[in-house]
Amino acid sequence: MVHFVKNKKVDFIFAGLGNPGEEYELTKHNVGFRVIDAFAAEIFPHKKFFSKLGSLIYIAKIGSSTIVLAKPQ
Repeated sequence: MVHFVKNKKVDFIFAGLGNPGEEYELTKHNVGFRVIDAFAAEIFPHKKFFSKLGSLIYIAKIGSSTIVLAKPQ
């Protein structure tokens, strides 16, 4: 268990590594970002990432677990 945001318990953090910017969007350098985006689109179709701690993140619940999807910038 990790406390990622003040007073919120987080059970899992999934970080997809990549490079920000359109020039990398469909390259092998962005596979991590693309995996996070594909997972989020499948499980959470109305997701909205927000900027926090130098990353784009999305916090969600799966069952009783709180997860964070992160794309470090």
